Amino acid sequence: MRGLCSFSQATDDKSIQVIESLAKLGGWCGRKQTPIGPTMLMRGALLFLGAMQLIQLHTKRDLFAMARTLEPYLGQILSR
Repeated sequence: MRGLCSFSQATDDKSIQVIESLAKLGGWCGRKQTPIGPTMLMRGALLFLGAMQLIQLHTKRDLFAMARTLEPYLGQILSR
């Protein structure tokens, strides 16, 4: 949990913005009066890390092809 504790000590605008972006990925509603919980932050961090791995392992063309293939099963993925 040490990493999550250091997030709560962030004071610079860029770090706060990144933490809020991760929390939004994890399901945080974005309201300033609603605190960012560790579960939301961890979910967002895991989604972000997974996305970074996909970007490193596959070309953009391959990722779009995968998304198109999955759309009949998952619903619309790509914006039109």
